[in-house]
Amino acid sequence: MGFLLVHGTADPFVPYAGGPINLGRRDRDGVLPAEATVAAFARRNGCAGAVSRRIGSVRHQEGTGCKAATGFLSIGGGGHGWPGGRKVMPGGRAGPVNTDISAPDEIWAFFSRF
Repeated sequence: MGFLLVHGTADPFVPYAGGPINLGRRDRDGVLPAEATVAAFARRNGCAGAVSRRIGSVRHQEGTGCKAATGFLSIGGGGHGWPGGRKVMPGGRAGPVNTDISAPDEIWAFFSRF
């Protein structure tokens, strides 16, 4: 099964470095660090390695030799918003919006291959 993770490094709700999900009032279930999540899917998909490229402050990582496409968009400085979109929560509670990429375009480019 193809897998693409899009995660902002400044996400105030789902921490990039892992830990409890915080929606403001209390901590919820915990998550793995973004890098560990991608590594788990890369192992599951049998990836032999990975190649990376940069688009502004976004690191686009693609697994190589995988049984199924495996990708990761590490959104440098991005919060919980949609990359390339607009802020939807007042007061910046969701963190900054990265505009170096268009999330819909990147997601379509990834999944349209299969």
